[in-house]
Formats: sequence, C-alpha cells, structure tokens
Amino acid sequence: MPYPASRNSSPLLTATWRRADPLPADVPAGAAVQHTADWAMLHHALRTVDSDALHAPVRSELRAVLRELAPVLRQKGGGHHEEAAELITAYPAAPDSVRLDLPPRVPPGAPN
Repeated sequence: MPYPASRNSSPLLTATWRRADPLPADVPAGAAVQHTADWAMLHHALRTVDSDALHAPVRSELRAVLRELAPVLRQKGGGHHEEAAELITAYPAAPDSVRLDLPPRVPPGAPN
C-alpha cells in the first residue's frame, strides 16, 4: 500500500495544526478551543509514539508525521507554532526533559 504524498494530510493534523479554514468569528472562544485541541493532540501523539501499544510500522509512521510537521510549524511562525515545533524536535532527543500534559479527563456521564 503506497504512502500518501504528504503524511501531513493526516485527518488529525487537518483538524488541528494544519487546519486550513479560518474559525468562524461567531464561535465563542474559537481560537482558545482550537489551540487546546492542537496541544492536546500533539501531547497525546508524543506520548503515544513511545507507547508499547503501537506496532513498529505505526510508530514509525507517527514519528515521520511529527518530523514533517515541525518545519511546517516553524514556517508558520508565532509563539504557538514555534513552541510546538520545538517540542516536536526536543522530545525524541530527550523525552525525560520534556513535560507532556496528561490527556483531558472525560467527565463522568459525558456522551461517547
């Protein structure tokens, strides 16, 4: 099965860091919610890439996706993107030196 031309076309990245469509102005706190989703996905991806739960080919693909994302974020510029690129670069080199947030806790009774 051939790989896509760009791994960065992943649905997770399209909905978060590589979102192309602007947030509608009438969405309350839209930018804050988008930034939260961006960071939650990135922290979870970095935590997952070191997990024994992934098969080696999947882990390898996830690492490649993250490696390709870092320079794209640096080109976008801005604190949000620059910091994420730095985290992506620093984590594989020294995972213990990077603080990753825990995944958000789903409240009891929340719909699935």
